[in-house]
Amino acid sequence: MPALDTRPSGRLRRTCPTGRRCSAYDAIRSRAAIRFRAAMHFRAAMCLAAACAALAAVVLEVAAAAPAAPASPATAVNTQRLEGWHRDLTYLATELPKRHVNLFFKTAQQDWEKAVAELDAAIPTLNDDEIRVGLMKLVAMIGDSHTILAAGPEAGQHSYPLVLYWFKDGLIVLGAQDEHKELLGARLVSIEGHPVAEALSTVSPVFAYDNQSQLKSQAPGYLVLAEVLHGLKLAASATEAQFTFALPSGEERTVTLTPVAGDPRPSLKPALDPMTNKPAYMRGDGRRYWTEWLPFSETFYLGYDVCAEQDGLPMKDFTVQVLDGLSGMPFKRLVIELRNNSGGNSALLDPLIDALAARKDLARGKLFVIIGRRTFSSAVLNALSLKDKTSAVFFGEPTGGKPSHYGEVKTFALPVSGLDVSYSTKYFDYHGDQSDSLKPDVTVELSSVDFLSGRDPVLEAAIAWTGG
Repeated sequence: MPALDTRPSGRLRRTCPTGRRCSAYDAIRSRAAIRFRAAMHFRAAMCLAAACAALAAVVLEVAAAAPAAPASPATAVNTQRLEGWHRDLTYLATELPKRHVNLFFKTAQQDWEKAVAELDAAIPTLNDDEIRVGLMKLVAMIGDSHTILAAGPEAGQHSYPLVLYWFKDGLIVLGAQDEHKELLGARLVSIEGHPVAEALSTVSPVFAYDNQSQLKSQAPGYLVLAEVLHGLKLAASATEAQFTFALPSGEERTVTLTPVAGDPRPSLKPALDPMTNKPAYMRGDGRRYWTEWLPFSETFYLGYDVCAEQDGLPMKDFTVQVLDGLSGMPFKRLVIELRNNSGGNSALLDPLIDALAARKDLARGKLFVIIGRRTFSSAVLNALSLKDKTSAVFFGEPTGGKPSHYGEVKTFALPVSGLDVSYSTKYFDYHGDQSDSLKPDVTVELSSVDFLSGRDPVLEAAIAWTGG
């Protein structure tokens, strides 16, 4: 468009782009020239844009045809790690349903398969400890306490150097390193700032348990596994964690602990003073079965900690010893201790049970059986047999195992990690009983004060029983 002349004459004059006065013809010709030049500039710009687009296409084509740059070593290792976990998960999801006698007896198959798919999708975003915890939860989700993914020192995990036991007054330290001996007898308050109730709620889905007794038995052990705490995000790492305790004095103490490889328990200082007289159930000294005469109460005490043959003393010989011992002394009562027996071969004790059932001197009030949270699997079957065949009176806590349960365990290993998976191959049906545990006739719980003073209120209650 022509420029406007705004000189002081007051009249608007048309001027050429050069500034001189133009005739109408010149003005038209000037406008045409401007339009021509603009068109030429536009065509040049369009040609340049087309050339750039063509060049970009060629570059992209060449780039697509060129081989990809090799992945960095770190990327290759991570890819291999993720592929390994995917393989393990696929193998677990394929093999466990085939091998277990009845995998979906409690959890719907579609719910379990959905959980498998969710973990598979999440694997790229998780660290190894989180993935392993995810696998543990998948197996625990089945609801069979004999079907588990291996955990603990024997499965390569690290433990914080503590022994915890869930008494009726809380989770109490029963073992600690000498440098932290002030923690012995202390009550656990929190882990990395997480209150103990929250920690217990968070850890409970990683293992299957039949009842509250078994939860109390198993949970303290999982709370000291470094990789489990890290995988559950109860701890920021698997290399250290802060534990807060309420000392017996009432003072709170927070300590930072480092996990150790292997089972730390043999090297830890015990809370129970070695000079304290241990109760009878702790005097087995590694034996699977033994007897002891308690003179003050005239009690014949039979400890049975493992349903398996003992080296140097076959069960058939032990049975003879027991029967001869009962015949050779005027006992007031026979106490059979099963509270620490987590199973094995239930048939091993059957001949002794049958022999005791045939005796006339074991009427009600003369035979007592002690059970507890650690009474599990075959030991529960032995307790049930004693209940059916004799007039025994039961003391202690409800058993950790159910009367009717899956068992007869076999294992397989995941192909990449090598982690063992235990699974049940048989169902044991006890008269159709679907209760979650065998409950004692007389319930007696142990407090930390009882334990630390060497008292056994359960045995004391059985000895003092006069009927009812």
